[in-house]
Amino acid sequence: MDNFLLLLSSVSFVLVLVYMYRYFRLIKTDKQLAKQKLQRAGISLYVFIVSFIGLGMAFVTEEKSEVYSVEKESYINDVKPQMDKVVKEFDRLWEEEFKSTLNGIGTTTNISTAYGRMILLEVSYEDLENQIHEISAGKLTGYNKKQFDKFKTNFSTATKIRGAAVNHIQTVLNKGDFSPAEMDELESILSTSETHMLSAAENIEQLNKSFVVVQE
Repeated sequence: MDNFLLLLSSVSFVLVLVYMYRYFRLIKTDKQLAKQKLQRAGISLYVFIVSFIGLGMAFVTEEKSEVYSVEKESYINDVKPQMDKVVKEFDRLWEEEFKSTLNGIGTTTNISTAYGRMILLEVSYEDLENQIHEISAGKLTGYNKKQFDKFKTNFSTATKIRGAAVNHIQTVLNKGDFSPAEMDELESILSTSETHMLSAAENIEQLNKSFVVVQE
């Protein structure tokens, strides 16, 4: 298609020059024939303009397609694996460390052990937050880059607040205060973290839609 448009624009441009040349040659001797040449020059000029615009649009479309291909490859092979890694670790810390310790207090886990685990867990969340900041956007641009940046912001905030929840539990354990007020405060902190996590998940979904990727 591009080759055809290129040929059409080239031929029509040459015809414009030929008809205009004949027009100026005939204008003084045969005005009627000169008028025909001028009309044909106009038609050829129109064809040239249309084909040239079409060629330009085809070039822009091809450029966009190439940019999309580069972005998709970068997202699938570089960006997404980094994102999946930190999300997986976020979930692991919650299931294997946070919930298991909190649920075990007073039954399978004593206060001292729980407190020690929470100190270690707070460090783990800090490390995870640093990992999130280090994730590279690769070759993402425009809308996709904005979604990626939003993901980092939302996920980093969710992780930071989850760390704040761990710190709150340390305070509760240290004081031995398991009052409803303290538990309500913990629930509120966790709820805020979950809100940011859901926003981060939405950012991931938008990126996957952009690149037609099915999330496992």
